[in-house]
Amino acid sequence: MLRPIHFAPLGAAVATELMTQVEAADPDHWLALPYVPDDKRAGCLAILALTSELRTLPGRVSDPMLGAIRLQWWREATAEVFGEAPPRRHPLVEALAETIGKRDPGARSIVDRMIDDTAAFLEPVETIESETALDLARVHEGARIGLFIRWLVPDIPVVSLKALETLAALYVLGGARRWSHAMDTPASVPHEMPMQRLARAWAANPDLAASLPKPRDLWGTGTPWAQALTPMIAPYKWAGDYLAGNDLSDLRKRASLLITVLRGR
Repeated sequence: MLRPIHFAPLGAAVATELMTQVEAADPDHWLALPYVPDDKRAGCLAILALTSELRTLPGRVSDPMLGAIRLQWWREATAEVFGEAPPRRHPLVEALAETIGKRDPGARSIVDRMIDDTAAFLEPVETIESETALDLARVHEGARIGLFIRWLVPDIPVVSLKALETLAALYVLGGARRWSHAMDTPASVPHEMPMQRLARAWAANPDLAASLPKPRDLWGTGTPWAQALTPMIAPYKWAGDYLAGNDLSDLRKRASLLITVLRGR
């Protein structure tokens, strides 16, 4: 069981808040965190918390302008994380500064990209063409993949990187498919989260999965994956199940994670 002490050098209060956030927002990757190397785990927690914060932001504001103001707050906070000024007193900002900001200043461009990608989701869109769903999912997940790789294994081959980005997008689309079944209306709203927008693509085309690449083929492109990276990408292995509408129990996920981490495939 993970405890705040497992996320050094983060303080107990900061680690506890981020742990609560990530466990609720991203349970798949939360299950994988125990397998991340000790010296990289706090950084991965901060990355997961940052993506959770940004992805839910459009759904937490009632007007695009309010969302833009909040994103500007994050741009200024990011400058502090990677700059000389002391970071503001905010658990996630402090965690980013203590981990990625200290050890990888070059990661700022990816964080800036994540913020810019979120801005693209602030304005409502009435219709979503099914053929653009994979591209939207790449936007949704691509920057986070970039941060994981830069933090864990910066020398991954380009071919494997491209396959991994597509696989991650398929994983996101699989999650969106489950959302689509619960949607009352396909209409957009000003405070629509990215996952809702992707779910509307499914609602418009229930047969979307048939036109997508095969997750199993993409997973095999880079196997065996680098040991340090494997825990954070292992959940993407479940993309095929999610696209097929299959729910996986926590027990099955835990077993899958253990086997994948041990074998790298």
